[in-house]
Amino acid sequence: MKHLDLSDRIKIESSLNSNYSFREIARIINKDPASISREVRRNLLTLDKSHPYRNKNCCINRINCKIYGICEDKPNCTRKCSTCSKCNEHCSNFKEEKCSLLKSPPYVCNGCELKNKCTLKKSYYSAEKADKKYHETLSGNRQGFNMYMSEIKQVNDIVTPLLKQGQSIHSIYINNSDKLTVSESTIARLIKADMKGFYEE
Repeated sequence: MKHLDLSDRIKIESSLNSNYSFREIARIINKDPASISREVRRNLLTLDKSHPYRNKNCCINRINCKIYGICEDKPNCTRKCSTCSKCNEHCSNFKEEKCSLLKSPPYVCNGCELKNKCTLKKSYYSAEKADKKYHETLSGNRQGFNMYMSEIKQVNDIVTPLLKQGQSIHSIYINNSDKLTVSESTIARLIKADMKGFYEE
C-alpha cells in the first residue's frame, strides 16, 4: 500500500478540523481507517493552546479553588490563584485534569467546538509537522524501520508479554489496535529482526 504523502496528510488535517470520523477520512483518501488512526496517534502534538485572553489553568480543582497568595514575590496579591497563569506551576495542590475525549477517536482537538474555551492541555494533528516527522524518520533509516525508538519501545512493552503468554501476532494486534501505532506486518518485522529484546526470556 502506498505511504501517506503531504497531500494525504493535508486532507486528514482538514477533515479532522471538520470533525470527520476516521472512516469518513479513509474514504476521502482511499486508505484503511486503521491507517488513519495510526497516523493521527503517532503524530499527536500536545499544546497549551486556547483563547489568548483565557487563563490556561488545567487543574482539576480550578473551578472551586479558593486559594490566595501562592506566589512569595507577591505577598499582598488579592487575586484568586486559580485565575492566574502561574497557578499550575506553583501550587502544591495542583492536579492536572485531562480531557476524557482524547482517549478515544479522533484523539485530537482539531474539530472540537470547545477548543477555544477549554483551558486543558490539547492534542492536535498537523499535516506539515507529521510529514516532516515522517521524512526525518525515513532519512534516519533506523535499521530499515520508519519508527522512533520510543515507538519501538511502546510496541515492545505491549507485544512481548503477550507473546510469552502464547498469543499470536494477529490476536495481539486485533485486541490492542487502539494502543498500537504500527501495523500488524510491522510488528512481525520487528519480532523477526529481534529488535530491542522482543520475546526475550
